[in-house]
Amino acid sequence: MKLSEMTTNQVADALVLIAPDIEILVDDEELLKKLQSRKTTKNKDEAPKLGMKTILSIGTYLLKSQRQITWNILGVMNQKTPDEIGNQSFPATMKQIMEVLQDEDLLSFFTSSEKSESETLSE
Repeated sequence: MKLSEMTTNQVADALVLIAPDIEILVDDEELLKKLQSRKTTKNKDEAPKLGMKTILSIGTYLLKSQRQITWNILGVMNQKTPDEIGNQSFPATMKQIMEVLQDEDLLSFFTSSEKSESETLSE
C-alpha cells in the first residue's frame, strides 16, 4: 500500500513505526548513491527498462544489506509483521518492494535528504 492510499491516521501510525528505519536508510551512503545515480530517460520505450533496472538494483541491495529494515517497512506499509513479510511468497514480496520503490510520497524522504545534503555541502 502506498502512503497516498492511506488515511492520515494510517500514515501517522506508519511513520511513527518506520521513522527509525527511514533514518538508517537515509544515512546509508550506498543506497543514496544508487538512488542518485539512477539513469533516467524521456524515451517512453526505454523508461520501463531503466525503471526495472533501478528497482532490481535497489531491491537487491536492500535484500542483501538492509533486509530486516526492508521487512519492517514492507510490514508497516502492508499491515503485516516483518515475520509475515519474510515468510510470504517471493513474488508477493517483490511486488511490495516495487510498490514501495514507486511510492513518491515515501521516496520524498530520501530526495529531501539529498537536497538538504547538497545544500549543506554547497554552503
